[in-house]
Parts: sequence; structure tokens; C-alpha cells
Amino acid sequence: MGYVIEFGRHTIYHSGDTLWFDGMCDLLKPFEVDVALLPINGNKPERKVAGNLDCKEAAQLGKEIGAKICHSLSL
Repeated sequence: MGYVIEFGRHTIYHSGDTLWFDGMCDLLKPFEVDVALLPINGNKPERKVAGNLDCKEAAQLGKEIGAKICHSLSL
């Protein structure tokens, strides 16, 4: 579950645990995100966990939603 937090003229997106899905960018673009906090640990089935974005997906998401600052959290 992710959150978009707006305060004053700033908008933060914290994706929480997330995997890439079609339409994700379209949902987030209207918020004009200033800061995106995105987890990175990939989605490898052999780890037997749901996983998150990989490095490439996190970078792509930040770019496509126009985030001014993108901070990736390595888990």
C-alpha cells in the first residue's frame, strides 16, 4: 500500500512494498510528486518473498512520474 502525502506546495509519494503494474504511472502523474520514496530489493521467486521494484523499475518509475527527488530504499 502506497501513500501520497501533500502538505503546502510539496507532495511525497511513499510506495510501501510494491511491484510494477500497468497503469501505475498514470495513477501517480496527476499528483506531481516532488519526492518519491521507493523500495528496491527486486522480485526473485527463489527468495520466497513478494519482493519490490528492482533498480531499473524504481528509476523508471521516478522518471515517468516526474519526481523531482527519488530516494530508493535498499532492503
